[in-house]
Amino acid sequence: MAQIEINSFFTKGGQPGTDIDNKNPIGGKNYPLVRIWEVDGSSYDLVVGDTIGSGQNFDGTMVPVVDTGVEDGFYSFLFTDLVGYDVTKTYLIRSDGGPSLPPNERYQVANLNASTSAAEIADAVWDEASVDHLNVGSTGLLLSQTKANTDQLFLDVAAVQSIVDLILKYDTNRTKIDTVNNEMIIYDDDCTTVLRKFKLLDSTGTPSTSELCERKPIAASDGHSVCP
Repeated sequence: MAQIEINSFFTKGGQPGTDIDNKNPIGGKNYPLVRIWEVDGSSYDLVVGDTIGSGQNFDGTMVPVVDTGVEDGFYSFLFTDLVGYDVTKTYLIRSDGGPSLPPNERYQVANLNASTSAAEIADAVWDEASVDHLNVGSTGLLLSQTKANTDQLFLDVAAVQSIVDLILKYDTNRTKIDTVNNEMIIYDDDCTTVLRKFKLLDSTGTPSTSELCERKPIAASDGHSVCP
């Protein structure tokens, strides 16, 4: 999740503003409000502020920075992508401490430029869907291609392993010569299932077990072809 903290320090009569009055009550107290505008060229959109809605986030209510119940005039608002934060955008920010503060101490302003920190950019990149990073020549596309190639490599390795396992069966499994039917039978690992059956032939093509010149695959359960 992309997010950034917006912090303000308010004073009241030159002292830390721990007893200020604004219109958003939390736990029986009132705290400052923040309004955040998104700036895009010549267009401006209010994304956080008291006219947007109600709730801790959208209405911009700030919360006090507290340590063991002690307030010191600092207030914070967590600006997240859930309420409109985008690290690629520029924002104007106004914090309002409320009418109980003197006019010269009531407001604070700031701006938040696009891509302000490497951490924020990293959060946005890693949390976004890969479909957002597929431009030709981009690192995002390279990573996507690398993943696809890796997935294919796993499939290829599995296929090679399957072939190797089958070859080992032909080399090491139970094999029987049937002298009645002139056949060689190779069994699967259970020693009972016929893996492949060969017809044994002599030099003239006649079935034989005494003169072996040819073996002709005539039945199989290994998924490979046999001869008619």
